[in-house]
Amino acid sequence: MSERKRLLLVVPGWVALVSSIALARLLTAPALTVGDFALIFASSILAGSLAGDLENAMIGFVPTLMLTVTTIGLVLALPALLGLTGPVYEQVAEREAATGTLQAVFPFTLVLVLAGGIVGSGLAERFAVD
Repeated sequence: MSERKRLLLVVPGWVALVSSIALARLLTAPALTVGDFALIFASSILAGSLAGDLENAMIGFVPTLMLTVTTIGLVLALPALLGLTGPVYEQVAEREAATGTLQAVFPFTLVLVLAGGIVGSGLAERFAVD
């Protein structure tokens, strides 16, 4: 399989894993836990190993991070976007969605996604996973 096609398959899966882990916690609790960060790191190792070489992991990291932030932000702001919060609470809901998104992604998730991708691609190169 060509490297570009592999990357086009890995990035959406990587985004779905990281977003779903973060959203599963954020919809029930105010912050991510150590277990959530461990799952994000493990899923990033898997994605990095599927991406193959280090170049693909680095190229895939940027769209993964952008799409993850977008997905988390949209899901958290969905009640305000659909008008379910009412006019009084709409600005508060949007602000809380933005705050929750930034707190969930920066700095720990950002670093763990990058480090997991690097470790996974290193493992793929070391063990010649194709």
